[in-house]
Amino acid sequence: MKISLPPVKQVAKTFPYESYAELMTQVSVGGINPGELCPVKFYNFGISQNILDIFDTLLKKGYKVNLIVKPEEVEKIVQTNRTRKYKNNYKSLNGLLGKEYSHVVWMRDIGVSKSPSLNKWFDFAGNSKKLESLLRRNAKAGESIQLHVVTSDSDRLVEEIVKRIVKNQGIPYIMGSNAQLRHHACINAVNDEQLSFVNPDTLMLFQTMQKFFSIHNDSDETFARIEIPPVSVGDAEYERRKTLFIKAASKANSPFMERMSRVEWGALPPGKFFRTLALSPSVDLASEMGFTADETGLDDFGEFYKKITHLDKADPVDFYKRMMLLVDHYTQQLRKFHTIKLEREDKKTNVTLSIRESGAKESRYVCPSTITGNALPAEIFTSPVEDSVEGKIYFDLPFVLDNKEFNGLTLAFKGGQVVDLDLEHGDKEHLQGRILGKGPKSDLKIENFDRLGEFAIGFNRMITNLLNGRAVHNTLIAEKQDVHFALGDGYTITGGKNKCDLHVDISLKSSSDSGLTISGLHDNSSDPVVIRRDGEFTEDFLNLGSTFDWKQYSDIKWD
Repeated sequence: MKISLPPVKQVAKTFPYESYAELMTQVSVGGINPGELCPVKFYNFGISQNILDIFDTLLKKGYKVNLIVKPEEVEKIVQTNRTRKYKNNYKSLNGLLGKEYSHVVWMRDIGVSKSPSLNKWFDFAGNSKKLESLLRRNAKAGESIQLHVVTSDSDRLVEEIVKRIVKNQGIPYIMGSNAQLRHHACINAVNDEQLSFVNPDTLMLFQTMQKFFSIHNDSDETFARIEIPPVSVGDAEYERRKTLFIKAASKANSPFMERMSRVEWGALPPGKFFRTLALSPSVDLASEMGFTADETGLDDFGEFYKKITHLDKADPVDFYKRMMLLVDHYTQQLRKFHTIKLEREDKKTNVTLSIRESGAKESRYVCPSTITGNALPAEIFTSPVEDSVEGKIYFDLPFVLDNKEFNGLTLAFKGGQVVDLDLEHGDKEHLQGRILGKGPKSDLKIENFDRLGEFAIGFNRMITNLLNGRAVHNTLIAEKQDVHFALGDGYTITGGKNKCDLHVDISLKSSSDSGLTISGLHDNSSDPVVIRRDGEFTEDFLNLGSTFDWKQYSDIKWD
């Protein structure tokens, strides 16, 4: 049988990986300090069919398996710090994160060199015998396996980030995954306990980390291509199993929202962490954005992403620091309002919401995405008061949920809850089940997915202009160019209280031809103030009760 090798590392020749890593480590998380735990989560490292076969076999034998992909090149970067204390800390971390598992196994994938230095860190020979033993027998009740796979695939951005973590004496931990693992778990697990297994190492990392890097090279197309239910399982059963998997992952990630620090300048508060998230150019992302699915498209996407992240500036770090002051002004201005209204000229969207709880003196915190949070500008976001949303929202941009594309969604709210929905294109019964718990797919219902967890204003119009108005499916990019809401989990850092296993962003056009106006009420006036119209913040909004000279930042262009 021919065993497929992991793919060759994808590198966009047009993209400045080193500059982006510098920006993320020095600005987005405020620097790396000695001893800080810095997990780097990457969503789609390549692994061979041989590894997938082992994963499938362990599942079929009843084990609860967490497969963690570790790039050989990144492990070698970690080894460049040769101090005994650092090595001991790294080994201790791996040991600590594996202690809640019945079995811990390290193995090389096909094509990984038999490096003597790697052998000193991990006993591959001993682990190989352990794995063979596990494959020969069935799991006993409750047995779990932490399976580390060292792969020949890697990612340039991850490598550059890890280099900087190691250089500053931080402790990296690669939380590498592969896009096929959820699908293989859903079709090969022999009981619900396997799908409902909450990975204890993920939970522990999110309870203790100080800095967190989330890097995506996958797309919605990646999962749509992979997650096709086999006839032996069927659509309904597959969706039920995937729902169990999603809920388990949400429990493992539960400390994330609670511990994520407010995105402000200053020292990291005790018990909190700073996070940043970004994209790393890949052929899948290029294809999703409408570029060709080849090396040329990869380079074209790299050039596009470089521009929308302002990495084409002479000094991106300095540019971001200036940009952050302007975006922070937007957040402070929006926080002066207690009630916000969004209305389209044709009334398809006509909704009001509050960002101030009853009896509170201040509105909920409004986050700027450019300050210690998101390496792709620009967006400000908060969480609506959970029972305050009234009216209807028409989402005229496409979005993806559960690998299904939807377009033309209208949500009707009463008392903060979705009470009805309509849809122009897509599987309406699927949304009715997921959101409302109604119809033939009512068993897909996710608790509290019928309330809003986020309201955000994106204003990176350069994205729209560079793509000539083409619709964007990638969430991280789409949310930066238009207004969006998120159904589901609310951000604790903004004061959000809605708890949900999902957080799904859905956008609506806010450009000059959208007919959308955002207005609000504040304490010093009974008349509404227009916040944003024709795709621009108004001068009335920018000047409201402020002496901040926003006009001196005219060199910062959003289009």
